[in-house]
Amino acid sequence: MAFEFPDPGRIEVSDEVRNGLIDPGDLLLELYEGTDPSVIRSVQAELDRVRRPKGGYDLSGVKHHKRSGPLFLLSWITSGDYIAVQVWAEHVGVLRGKQKNEVRGRVMSIVSQYGIPVAATWTILSWASTGVRGPRLDGLNHLLGTGYYEWQGKITNGMVIDSIRKWRA
Repeated sequence: MAFEFPDPGRIEVSDEVRNGLIDPGDLLLELYEGTDPSVIRSVQAELDRVRRPKGGYDLSGVKHHKRSGPLFLLSWITSGDYIAVQVWAEHVGVLRGKQKNEVRGRVMSIVSQYGIPVAATWTILSWASTGVRGPRLDGLNHLLGTGYYEWQGKITNGMVIDSIRKWRA
C-alpha cells in the first residue's frame, strides 16, 4: 500500500473535522462552572491564547506545575493525545513495520506543530490516497474523548482551586 502524504502546512481543516472532534477546552471550562464569572473569563482567555489557528491547543510552553494555572489542568486532560492520534492513524493495527513507524512519526510531528485537527485531516487524506478505507473520524473522537473524560475525572477540587490561586502568583 503506497501513501501520498500531503504537506501539513497547506491543509485546510474542514468543518466536519473541526466540529467532529471533542474540544478538551470545553471540558476544562466545565471544571470551573459555578465559580466567579471573572475566573471563567480568565480561563477562556487562556484557552484563546493557546488555541491554534486550525484548531487544537499549543501547550508546548506549559510547565506541569500548579503555577501554570488552568493550562496545567488542560495539559493533564490532554496527556494521552499523542498516543490516541498515533493509534488511530495507523488504523488500529492495519499498518506494520516501517510504514507504521513512518505514519506514527509523521502524525506525532504534525500534532506537535499544527494540532490534532490538522493531523486528523492529514491522516484522512493520506489514507484516501491508498484506495484503502482509512480510519473514521468518530474513532478518533472516541479515543480522545475516553482519555479526556478519564483524566478530567482525576482532577480534584483542590487542583482546580490551586490552578487559580497559584496561577501567576
